[in-house]
Amino acid sequence: MAPPRGTAHDTDRLAAQQGGIVLARSPFEPRIIAWGVGSGLVLAFLVSLVGWALAGATPIAAEVESVRGILVGDEPLLRSVATVLSHVGHLLPVAWVALMVAAFARWRWGSWDLGLLLAVVLGGASSVTGTVKLLTTRVRPDEAIVETLSSSFPSGHAVRAAAVYGLVLWIALLFTRRRWLRAVFVVGAIVVIVANSLARVALAAHWPSDVLVGVAMGTAWLVISLRLLGPHTLAGARRAADPRPPAPGTSTDV
Repeated sequence: MAPPRGTAHDTDRLAAQQGGIVLARSPFEPRIIAWGVGSGLVLAFLVSLVGWALAGATPIAAEVESVRGILVGDEPLLRSVATVLSHVGHLLPVAWVALMVAAFARWRWGSWDLGLLLAVVLGGASSVTGTVKLLTTRVRPDEAIVETLSSSFPSGHAVRAAAVYGLVLWIALLFTRRRWLRAVFVVGAIVVIVANSLARVALAAHWPSDVLVGVAMGTAWLVISLRLLGPHTLAGARRAADPRPPAPGTSTDV
């Protein structure tokens, strides 16, 4: 079901900006809040169905062997590398990345629209993850060598990494036209997300299915956020206010 349609931002404010990303709908609109909360609850329920099934079943041999196969154990170097990669998806580093991107956008384009989008993506991803963890009770691997405080399912690190770094990738692709550079961004984002997920398994903080579902859930929430708020380039917003056909060479909406 598609979210309700909104209107483009005020034309005068857009004209004052030099470029960048604008939101078609404000995250403070009551109907957008309602759609966002409803979408988050539906997503949490669907993911919880998977969590309940996994919590009531014995981990399959493949998951047990995969954890033991890449477990870093007491090896200092491997443990240090895995810990660093694991923190890539920790709430604090991810929040700092979001804050820096938002601050740069505010300085460069004179708007907090991208910051609001990042807040919705990160805040929503964390809220949905917390809800699922409260609803599910899957235990973590016995070999866990890091402190854990909640249900193993899903991996909050994987959810945040997929949602926020996925959004950063979307932004980079939006403003990049060189194919080789776009490929670099895509590969880089995939490497970061996969490395973070593998690190969580290597530290025995999660089962492989925890991180796989976490990445899927983070990606799903990112898509929901983009759909709800309708971010696009300034050129696209101006076209929404001016129905005249764009001039040759004008960038297209994404």
